[in-house]
Amino acid sequence: QMINIKLQNKISESILAKNATLESTKTDKHQHGFGLKSVEKRVKQMDGIYYVKEECKYFQTIIYIPV
Repeated sequence: QMINIKLQNKISESILAKNATLESTKTDKHQHGFGLKSVEKRVKQMDGIYYVKEECKYFQTIIYIPV
């Protein structure tokens, strides 16, 4: 049994095509860009599934966590 979490943001153009590694585009990079990486790391520690995709002009983060 898994908990499914889906987060999505509307986009006007592809994010993954321009920035496939999802590196922060902010100028102060040493203080930004840790959010999704931290989530991914924790989900994998819990033997869960984490991935991102784009669909129908939405950027989506999909998470499955075992219960």
